[in-house]
Amino acid sequence: MKKTIITPSIDRAAFLKTMGSRLICINGDYPDNSFKFTVNNLVLFYEKYLGLIPYDKFCYVRKELKIKCRKKAGLPAHFTGQHRTGYYLKDLVKNGR
Repeated sequence: MKKTIITPSIDRAAFLKTMGSRLICINGDYPDNSFKFTVNNLVLFYEKYLGLIPYDKFCYVRKELKIKCRKKAGLPAHFTGQHRTGYYLKDLVKNGR
C-alpha cells in the first residue's frame, strides 16, 4: 500500500528518495521547501525501525535535491553548484595521481 507524505526535512526527503520512493513535487520557496513523496509502507517501517542506508547514495541524492530546490527558486549557477570558480587539485595533478 502506498501513502503520500509531505516533509520539510531535506534529510528525510533524501532518505525516502534513496530507498526508492517517488518524488511528486517540491513546494515552497528556497530554503523553506517541502517535498511530496509517494511512499511504500515497507519504506516507512524500515525508516522507523532500522534506518540504515547506503551513505554515499544518500549524500548524492541530498545534493541533487538541494540543486533542484535552488534551480526552482531561480538562483544563479554558483548557488546550484553548476558553476566552477577555478582550478581543483585534480586539474593540476597529472594522470590523476
